[in-house]
Parts: sequence; C-alpha cells; structure tokens
Amino acid sequence: MLDVERRELRRDGEPRPIEPQSFELLKFLIENRDRVVSRDEIFRVVWRGRIVVDSVLGTRINAVRASIGDDGARQRLIRTVRGSGFRFVGSISAGTHRSAGLSTTATYRLAATLKDAPAVAVLPFTCIGEDGRARLVAEALREEVVSALCDIDWLPVVSHDPAVQASGTAALPEAGRQSRARYLLCGSLRLERDDARAIVRLIDAATTVNLSAGRFRFPMPTCFAEQQEIAEKVADAVGDQVFAAERIRTRRGSPDGLDTWGIVIRALDLINSRNEQKAAAAQAMLAKAVDIDPQSSVSFALLSFVATLGVHQAWHSRQAARRLANGAAERALALNDEDPWAHLAAGYAKLYVANEAAEAIDILKRALALDPHLSIAHYLIALASTFIKKPDDAFAHAELAEALKARDLLARGNTGAHDNVRATASFVTGRYRDGIAFARKAIAQSPRQTSAYRQLVTNSAYAGEVGQAAQAFQIVKRLGPELDKFIRQSEALYSDKSDYRKYVEAFREAARLHAGGR
Repeated sequence: MLDVERRELRRDGEPRPIEPQSFELLKFLIENRDRVVSRDEIFRVVWRGRIVVDSVLGTRINAVRASIGDDGARQRLIRTVRGSGFRFVGSISAGTHRSAGLSTTATYRLAATLKDAPAVAVLPFTCIGEDGRARLVAEALREEVVSALCDIDWLPVVSHDPAVQASGTAALPEAGRQSRARYLLCGSLRLERDDARAIVRLIDAATTVNLSAGRFRFPMPTCFAEQQEIAEKVADAVGDQVFAAERIRTRRGSPDGLDTWGIVIRALDLINSRNEQKAAAAQAMLAKAVDIDPQSSVSFALLSFVATLGVHQAWHSRQAARRLANGAAERALALNDEDPWAHLAAGYAKLYVANEAAEAIDILKRALALDPHLSIAHYLIALASTFIKKPDDAFAHAELAEALKARDLLARGNTGAHDNVRATASFVTGRYRDGIAFARKAIAQSPRQTSAYRQLVTNSAYAGEVGQAAQAFQIVKRLGPELDKFIRQSEALYSDKSDYRKYVEAFREAARLHAGGR
C-alpha cells in the first residue's frame, strides 16, 4: 500500500523503508500508470528539471523495484519500455493509492525563499588513472551526490557548469567565484582491480580550508546500490558541516548585520538549545527581523514556532503565547501558502496552544505534502497521535522522523525526539519496559532532554522500577523546575483522560519515593 498522506509504503501490512526520492518516483509512476512515462518527464518532475545521467535513474528504479518486491529481470510491477521510458503495470485496488488531486511532487525548497543561503558547488570528480570505466563511475557517483544533496531543501546546489573547473588548491577560490558558491565539494576516484576507491572533500571556497573528507570503497562493476548509499552519507555529512560552519559564521559580530539566512541560522541555534533564556533571545531577534522584512514567511513561521515552544516546554501559559503563536503563523501562511514551515508552525500552535490534536495532524500533513523531508512534522504528528490514542500512527511517524532528521534544519535541536515520542506511545499503550528502553535511548542522544527523563519517570513507575523512577524524578526537577505547571497544562492534550490520570499518578508515586529516599 502506498499511503501518500503518511508518506509510507507498506507490504503485507508492514512499513517498508524507502528513500524520499524513490517514494516520489514510485508515486509518479503509479499516478501515470495508464501510459509510459519518459525519462525526461521523470527528470522534470522527480529531479525538478535537473538532468542526470541514466545510471542515477537506473539506481532509483532498482531501489523502487526492490522496495515493492520487483526486480529488473521479472518486471512484474515496473516495466522498462526500451527507448521510451517506464510504466507501472501492477494492479491498483481502491483505497491502496490515495493521491487523487495531489501534486505529483513537492516543489518547495527553503533555499528558494532564503536567497542568501550558502550554495554548494559540486565540481567534476577527477579520475586517477586512464581507465575509461573510472570516468563513467566518477560521473555517476557525482550525479548521485548532487541528487542526494538536492534532497536537503535548505541547501542550494550548483548544477554542473563546464566553466567551473578546479585544478589544484590555487584554482578553488576562482571556482567559488564562478559558481557563486560558499562551499565546494571535490571528489576523486581510483579503480583498483574490481574495487573503486573514492575520496570526497568539502572545502570553504574563500579560504580553501578542508572542512571534512570522506573515504569510500565499493565493488565494481555492479556498484549502483553502493554509490547511492555513499551519496546519502556524503549529503548528510555535507549538511552537518555546512550548518556547523554557518552557525560559527553567524555567531560573529552583531545580529544587526545578518541577512535573512543569517538570522534564521542564529535563531535556530538559539531555539535548538531548548533553553528558556536563549529561546527568548531568538524570539526577540525574530520579532525584530519581521519588522525589518515583513515579507519573510520563514521568519514569521519561526517566530510562531518559538512562541509555541514556550508552551510546549511550560515556560509560558497558553493564554500568554496564543496571540503571537497564532498570529505569526497566520501571517506566514498569508505571505506564502506554499511554505511548509508556515504550515508546520500553524500545526504546532494548533496542537499545543489550541489543544486540538486531530486538527493539528491535518495541518502538519499539509506541511509534509509540501516538504516530504520535514522530520519535525513527522515527530509532531507522532506526538499528537499519542494524545488521541493512535499508537500505530505514532510509531510509524516516529520512524520517519528518525529517518529524515539529518535533512531537516528544525530537527537539529531535537536529537532523540523520535525515541522520546516512542517512549510516550509505549506508556499510553502499557508497554512500560519498551518505554524505559526508548527513554534511555533518547537520553543517550541528548542527556539534558527533560522530556525523556519525564518518560523515564512514568514508564519506570508503572514497570515497578521504583528506584529508577525516583532517580529520574530528581533529574526532572533539576532540569525543569516548571514540572507542576507542565503537568497541569498537559491535561488538555489527552483525549482519553484516563491516560492523563495515569500520567499524574506516575509522578505522584515518583515524588513520594523520592521524598522517602532523602
């Protein structure tokens, strides 16, 4: 079953892992199953108009076939029509495919809105040796890397330009100027018998400083799957390094001199701390930013987001945050209804300010329709699903939140959130041992995550791990002194009040145990 709303592929009722771009390719083939779709159409829709070499398309087609139990030899579901393209020939039953009336692919890119975002130019990969196969593999690998980078919607990627060449370190600044890129990605490839060895480096174009380097080895000649895996790893590493470099750059000097991109990065850096004082500084910065640029939907969306975060963390009451959280989200949507962050902010406010979980899920799904890589939207849907007692949905979206977290700017301050929401869903369903395990995983990823310790308290209390519950309660009180306020504000979120009463009782028991142990 292909569930477009949840962006899930299921076989025999079980979720199947599938990359976002492969999901879009499968969706496009199914929607056009009454005809053969050409390679050019696929490039235009799935790759957003950027032409890539056939080996990259072949890799994606193979991945899609594998995910649905097909292969290139049998072609039971996806048929290659030589010289024309591809056609989905499997049968479709009512309710299996729910994409009628939806766009065939997400077209929004945050980078298009944030025109000051730093670009990465992927230079032609060099070959060590004269083997003709090496040149073909190098170009295919480079195209895979470009394709994977394009899945990071906040990162502009400069397409291949024959004029942008770099031969030696001295030529790198000129390559940066020609491509108008702040960062350069260089690669080299060497064939050794039946193996290929690749080195990929991320370089600051202005200073020629190497920010990161990766070394990879994969077999020849059947290396398509390995190239795709390498490309995904490279893209994740590049996203991490560029974000880290931009955080450092924007911390220098006064916020008054920052462009829109700089303000967003500085604000995210503060928001992602999950610290009340730093979040307040981010809110003040964004309020000033929207005064300076009242047409920035992204800035309004972030302003709404940080206001709702204050309610989520129990720093502020719903009443105090309502006007700003709702008003800024409404303004963001009015400025750009195609901005997924605007819908995300609106859905977040609907969940925590208005206490309307089901309606929040609908809004958050709209954000995902616009940006399928929005990890935090999946996290919030998972969280909302626990409050309305839909644990299967909670676990499914937590899995997607985890898979996509490396590509989402907003998820960078939410490390371990996917395991924390799994702990919450486990508590609601009475799977307390599982809840303890998930809470501990979340804590290992983010040791100061108060919410994970709260879930460790609740699950431990009901699992009979009284000592662990008391110890976790002590940490919760130290990290978040607003615990009583948080518990009171949580009541409105639960559709089943028995779940809330169970939640309260767990804390009462932990508090009693903690007091008795002192």
